[in-house]
Amino acid sequence: PFSIHVFKLDGCSLAVNSSWNALWNLEEREEPESHNIFEDEQLRATGLVQYIEESIKEGKAVTTPPLLHDPAKTSRESRKKWIEASVYPVRDEEGRVSEMAVVIEDITKRKELEDELAHQAFHDPLTGLSNRALFLNHLEHALARMQQRENSVAVLFLDLDDFKVVNDSLGHDVGDQLLVAVGQRLKGCLR
Repeated sequence: PFSIHVFKLDGCSLAVNSSWNALWNLEEREEPESHNIFEDEQLRATGLVQYIEESIKEGKAVTTPPLLHDPAKTSRESRKKWIEASVYPVRDEEGRVSEMAVVIEDITKRKELEDELAHQAFHDPLTGLSNRALFLNHLEHALARMQQRENSVAVLFLDLDDFKVVNDSLGHDVGDQLLVAVGQRLKGCLR
């Protein structure tokens, strides 16, 4: 559900829906009029206030990129969450902006899924190590930096001798265990 907050241009709240209270871990009994959106530490911590100020200044709707709310930056207990917001000016009969409305969507699950898919795209599912695509990406960047700074780059190639014999004689489960163990050892040697 979308979280909605309507407020005056000075930031004093006019109305919020129950989803707003749930999103920000507010008590239902807290009077919305007692809140000023510009003084809300949670909104400040996400960076949302700057988009609200921009919308008021420009007199037009503004949509934010994904914003991270980190409860460590506030005094309220909460969980980390990703949000996207749209800020809308509300106009009176004469066409002047008289109020503002903020509509927020909690996109935490979507961002977590995107992060997981990105991890899967660039890491081996068995060992968790970087795969060929990520290696090639890092190598490309390293080569570009090398040319800019006149540094050098080294690539180390490792091969597990007779790994096929392990798989054929002891089974793929043992081969997988060997790959994981070697991967952990290599990871432990790198910074």
